[in-house]
Amino acid sequence: MTISELHVILIMVTGVVAVYMLSSLIVFIVSGKVHWVPGLTLAVGNGIGAYLGSNFAVARGDKWIRVILVITVLVMAAKLLGFTPF
Repeated sequence: MTISELHVILIMVTGVVAVYMLSSLIVFIVSGKVHWVPGLTLAVGNGIGAYLGSNFAVARGDKWIRVILVITVLVMAAKLLGFTPF
C-alpha cells in the first residue's frame, strides 16, 4: 500500500464518519437531546487540544509524546485502581 492509497482510504473513512456523525446529530437535535453548552465547550476544547497537541508533536518529536502517554496511562491506572485522592 502506498502513501497515496492510504490518503484515499483515510479521506473515505473521514467522509463516512462525518455522514454518521451529522445524521446522529440531526436525530438528537430533533428529539431535543442536545445539551448545547457542554457540547460546544467540549468541541472547542477538543479543537484546541488537537491544535496544541499536533504542534507539540511536530516541535518536540515522538520521544516526548511517548513520555506524556506513559505518564497519562500511569496516572489514569492509579486513579482507576483507587490509589489517588482525586
